[in-house]
Amino acid sequence: MTKEKNISIVCNGLGGGGRAIAMSKRIAAELQSRNIRNTLYSEGWPDNFKQFTDVWIVGGDGTINYFINKYPGITTPLALFKGGTGNDVHAVLYKNKSFEEQIETVLYAEPKPVDAGKCNERYFINGVGIGFEGAVAKSLTGKKKKKSGKAAFMGTILRKVFFYTSKKYKAASHELNVEGQKLLISVMNGHRAGGGFHIAPSSAIDDGLFDVVLVD
Repeated sequence: MTKEKNISIVCNGLGGGGRAIAMSKRIAAELQSRNIRNTLYSEGWPDNFKQFTDVWIVGGDGTINYFINKYPGITTPLALFKGGTGNDVHAVLYKNKSFEEQIETVLYAEPKPVDAGKCNERYFINGVGIGFEGAVAKSLTGKKKKKSGKAAFMGTILRKVFFYTSKKYKAASHELNVEGQKLLISVMNGHRAGGGFHIAPSSAIDDGLFDVVLVD
């Protein structure tokens, strides 16, 4: 069954300060050892993936968001391997699976749909951080050398939390209508962000709903 596969590996060359490149090479070597056809793209992603049976994306949360906005109509099954800073989407999808366990899962399991949202005409998978959370994420964008997981975010959080000025927001939905100063508003599709902060523990990525967290 797997020998009939033709897998595209797309990598964010800057993801995780080089971790994505290392993971991509490891995946390619594993597929080669199983005699499974694969093509690695670390630069210059193709216009489409019509010739492939699967697309394996290597990077973090920013990489998966970039991918779904670059290929919004794609119907090819996708898999995500962690190679970024926070890797929250990967954790939501694959929990604590080892590399070997994830390879087995994505090779043999049936693809399942997950939800996505749209903000300012761009799709997102995990969530949208407004206010303090957004300021932290913005300050990390573009840094070439970053620690992985919570450590990358914690230093920035500590630097910003004492000087950040909360802004005034108005939030309205079928269930609430609030207005006032907020530290942050998180619209979550997954349940965690920032490399492991469980912002919305009850949120599920495939339940058709967003969980909204407001912090005064």
